[in-house]
Amino acid sequence: MCRKRFPPLTATANGRKGEFQLNILIVGCGKVGSGLANSLDKMGHDLAVVDAHPENFDRLDEGFSGYTIQGVPIDTDVLKQAGIEACDFLVAVCEDDNINIMVSQIAREIFKVPKVLARIFDPRRKNVFAQFGLEAVCPTSLTVDAIERAVENERAGASFAVGSTNITTGQMEIPKSCLGLTLEEMSHDSQEMAVGVVRAGGEVVLRDADPLYRMEEGDKLLVVRTI
Repeated sequence: MCRKRFPPLTATANGRKGEFQLNILIVGCGKVGSGLANSLDKMGHDLAVVDAHPENFDRLDEGFSGYTIQGVPIDTDVLKQAGIEACDFLVAVCEDDNINIMVSQIAREIFKVPKVLARIFDPRRKNVFAQFGLEAVCPTSLTVDAIERAVENERAGASFAVGSTNITTGQMEIPKSCLGLTLEEMSHDSQEMAVGVVRAGGEVVLRDADPLYRMEEGDKLLVVRTI
């Protein structure tokens, strides 16, 4: 359900001179889409969020001031209802790469949205986006890059910035109490996550690729921390 259409673009946000308020359409209200929507809403941008499953809108903050539209993301009528004809920036973060690709193409080719960005899981599909002049963020590639940094910098670890967040990677001995557990069973919090192990022979086992791998004596845990 859409409560109202986007208002016209304005030159200020929250009364702060020099900050521009954008009309932003987010397609997909999963963990990434809802987190992005909540953050951008606090920054004062005009937002609409599209998702096929209305229960996903429960992820939005109680004070979220944007608009929610239930419907199939690749339906042009749904996108029009969400205000795509007036939006400045579209972000496609559905769980399905194919939907994100299709939404991005529709936004760019049919509605001429100035800025389009999509999340894709399969790094091989970045070539598809490049051919159409579209931009994509691939969490799989980011994870692989982080782990490669951890392996190459075993002692000191690696550190890099993503926006305003610093991310460090490194290896650590696996607690004896965790030996025999699967990677899926390893607990994590918002600031630290075990993303895999390096086996004694140097083989890297990623949590996303083999969540049921059981940790053994001699393995080292690959950890990503946010600061």
